[in-house]
Amino acid sequence: MNLKNINLNLLVTLNDLLKTKNITKSAKNLHLTQPAVSTNLSHLREIFKDELLVKRGRNMVLTPKAQELTSPLKEILLSTENLLKTDNKFNPQKGKHHFNIAATDYAEHTIIPDLLQKIKKYDIHLTLKTIPYHKLIDISLDDFDLILGNYQFDNFFSTKLFEESFVIVANKNHPIVNCKAKLDDYLLEKHIKVNIDKDIDFVTNALGDPDPRDFVLSVNHISSAIIVMEKFPYIMTMPARLANIFCRTLNLKFNKLPFKTKLASVNLLWPKHLNNDSKNIWLRASITELFINDRVNK
Repeated sequence: MNLKNINLNLLVTLNDLLKTKNITKSAKNLHLTQPAVSTNLSHLREIFKDELLVKRGRNMVLTPKAQELTSPLKEILLSTENLLKTDNKFNPQKGKHHFNIAATDYAEHTIIPDLLQKIKKYDIHLTLKTIPYHKLIDISLDDFDLILGNYQFDNFFSTKLFEESFVIVANKNHPIVNCKAKLDDYLLEKHIKVNIDKDIDFVTNALGDPDPRDFVLSVNHISSAIIVMEKFPYIMTMPARLANIFCRTLNLKFNKLPFKTKLASVNLLWPKHLNNDSKNIWLRASITELFINDRVNK
């Protein structure tokens, strides 16, 4: 999907149609004619390659694809609206700005570098401080501008940035990443594990408890595991986006898992009391924009 060919007003029309499921009502809500809304719907069907709304008796119902789009579409439009509002309230090029972000080891690797690359294009005096996710227990949540991770917290709003599958990672010369992996072979290998909470350990949950893998090393940080994998014939299972980052620059390679797991997800959370803060809105929009293709093409 080429975003250059998408008129933002089409998404506004779709958002209203998903709520009303009625062309006449949406035309009234949007101050458009019924033919204009019908034309917009035709364009949307071409863009998403789906009917989106279909007739059932006298009513219209959402297709499964339309149901999937409902939540991310609302979030995208809200982020866009907030981004436009910042033009008159917050100018990142004026003054010095600092943000505290709590992030998982995974989120630090997959989000922070892209965020820095994005803001580097502008003349902005901005500093970021990331705090390890596990220290949230010891520090007041009021000290954070944003949280990037897998959990939910009271008094925080949240939106899902992206989700992805898991892959096998090993040295480029390891047999398991150079052929179609089989479950028996996977279980016979020596594994490295990054310590995470059991609730979000989707690989262990998929394989069963107790985990049948042979772990020779458990570490707290992904970078430690990467150093070991380059030197030893051990393997590791990690989210695909993270694997791609390491395999582009290191002597590593990834391969598909021989079994299915739940998708890993990373959420963006912000304190409710900062929901309308223009500075916080700008930072949220900057991060959300990094993953807009993931959400529209879901």
